[in-house]
Amino acid sequence: MDRNIFISYGHEDYQAAKRLFDDLRHAGLEPWLDRECLWGGQKWEVAVRRAIQESRFFIALLSTRSVTRKGFLHAELREAIKILKEYPDSDTFIIPVRLDKCKLPHEKLWELQRVDMFPNWDDGVKRILKAVGISHQPLTAFVGVQLRQLDAEYFSKAFKRADGKEFLVPGYNKPPLETADYPLFEFLSSSKNVEEVYCVYGDFDIMAVVKAENVSTIGDILGRIREFPNVLNTSTTLSAGQF
Repeated sequence: MDRNIFISYGHEDYQAAKRLFDDLRHAGLEPWLDRECLWGGQKWEVAVRRAIQESRFFIALLSTRSVTRKGFLHAELREAIKILKEYPDSDTFIIPVRLDKCKLPHEKLWELQRVDMFPNWDDGVKRILKAVGISHQPLTAFVGVQLRQLDAEYFSKAFKRADGKEFLVPGYNKPPLETADYPLFEFLSSSKNVEEVYCVYGDFDIMAVVKAENVSTIGDILGRIREFPNVLNTSTTLSAGQF
């Protein structure tokens, strides 16, 4: 499945665009948002046009404020409508997404089923995921948490070699945690959305299996994890059952 999604928005709606960007990224997609994806020194007009052309889906994020003003949203939308003509009628490319009860600014959008992010944001995210080919199922996130830098001494405590084979050292199944790590481990162990949590050796020190009905809940848990002062890095792989 092609996961590239361009998010077009008016600058008045940046906070909503960033929230949607984060939700789609947590769902395992690859959204494109100018403030997150443009590099310093890039010719932004060229970069934006290329990003639209290379994306499999184009989200037009619309609100009463943005549709009544001239700006980049309308220019990007015109570019997307040109590309839409190349798609068969049965394929989805442009997804009109409303933040409020605004009028769709182009007659071509009137032909397309819109997604409303109100009154419930998470319901809107579910409909967008369905539109791009992710059927709604309880989401499972596999979360790795790094608590310390890896070095030779670290691995020597975890593995030993004998006869060319690798064996776990005695006590491997005991939590290899330091005192400062226990608050995080206890938080994960007590969270209703965390089904499993393990202490491990390797790239990560803690692995957790998180299940939730929506990406926002998973995002909230990841945010809580990153608030712990001893967390160096996290990695998340998300599955909705069809990957």
